[in-house]
Amino acid sequence: MGTQTQKPATKFGTHNNHMRTRIKEIQHGLALIALVPLFVIGSGEMLSGLRIGTWRIFNVLDFLIMAPFWMFTLLRLHGPITKNSKIWQRWISLLLITSFLYGHAVHLTADTIHTYMTHSNDYTALVPDDFHKLIDFLDEDVGHWMQFIPLFLLLGSWISFNDVNLCDRQLFAFPFASNWFTFSMGIIMGMSVSFSTIEGGCVFLGILGAAFLSLATCLKALTHREKNLKWRDDLLIQFGSGFIFGTFIGLYSYWFFVGDLLLQPSVIFNLKSILQLEYFFNLKNRFQLEI
Repeated sequence: MGTQTQKPATKFGTHNNHMRTRIKEIQHGLALIALVPLFVIGSGEMLSGLRIGTWRIFNVLDFLIMAPFWMFTLLRLHGPITKNSKIWQRWISLLLITSFLYGHAVHLTADTIHTYMTHSNDYTALVPDDFHKLIDFLDEDVGHWMQFIPLFLLLGSWISFNDVNLCDRQLFAFPFASNWFTFSMGIIMGMSVSFSTIEGGCVFLGILGAAFLSLATCLKALTHREKNLKWRDDLLIQFGSGFIFGTFIGLYSYWFFVGDLLLQPSVIFNLKSILQLEYFFNLKNRFQLEI
């Protein structure tokens, strides 16, 4: 009888450990995709004037750090997030991850060639116009579309198809278990993506993507409500809500302080402009500050 009474407790404890591990993996992965691109890409854009040989420092960081980072981190997140999903939902997640990585590769290649032609060397006059237009199309249009669209769809599918609930807070009392941590990571990634859409000249994709995620998050919250579940305890809803908030805050704050959503952040916040205080004086003139 003693052995029989211990079996359910053992199974329950094992289940809790698996859930604890799964949630830790998801929270750590979401934190990585929020923080690492912000620091690496932000540093690369600020140092965009520097070069290693004929390569811009941004392209070097994108090639050596961000390309493998996106592949390993997204695939690592795919496992625990889609653990309880249906097979076709897992395949959708893998397809969107593959599309995002493909778009990143197209953009990296085209941007490197474009930089080599126009910035590292003055080959503009030697390159045929149709070839230059093709590279520009792959760099500024196809590369950005195939990154941002799959990214928004991937986040939307993760939110819509998967449940990652903190059912009992006592079971998940570890440092990163709070709602605010996951929500804040969503805000950081949303703001980072909003600045990336401005840099890529496709602000409309950022607005449409945030609207799509708003719809997916609201529908998921309603589903939780119908099941008498606390939607606030779903990690993906927390992250999605923060991402939406961060995207709109990023776009609005950039428009408020800069005044032009078509002006690339790398033009304003590069190292040369910062050292010369160009943005400071532009901000002073914009708001007519007496300093």
